[in-house]
Amino acid sequence: MKFLYDRDHGIMRPLLVLKSQLVKRGKQSWSDNYTKDLIRGILMTACDISATFKPWSIQKRVAELVAHEFFEQGDLEREKLNQMPIAMMDREREHELPLMQVAFIDLICLPVYKILSDCWPRLLPLYKGCLANRDQWKCLSDENTASEK
Repeated sequence: MKFLYDRDHGIMRPLLVLKSQLVKRGKQSWSDNYTKDLIRGILMTACDISATFKPWSIQKRVAELVAHEFFEQGDLEREKLNQMPIAMMDREREHELPLMQVAFIDLICLPVYKILSDCWPRLLPLYKGCLANRDQWKCLSDENTASEK
């Protein structure tokens, strides 16, 4: 979907557009195709990242499985293409997974679930679950930083 990511503004652009169109009016409008596509795209993103609001044990396991898959891709890039993989696919940076998860949640997940809970208050538990898992990742990241010193 073209609304999931905006090169200049990342995920924030479609979220800000949705907020201005829906929240400020105090109602949801389904009348125009742009708004429908925007909502559909944000809901698709919310589904894709849904592990971030699940109970911590599930969230952590899913993130580790995804990271493992990314590291395998990075290994292939290093071995077959002789290219240095990006950070999230670089097995040599595996110890940074908690910090990478904090950044992912801050930049993508929390904004998505915040706008959804602003539009539909019944979805607030998704935002709160995501925030709680972010705090767990932050604690792990802080522990890693402290052990490196």
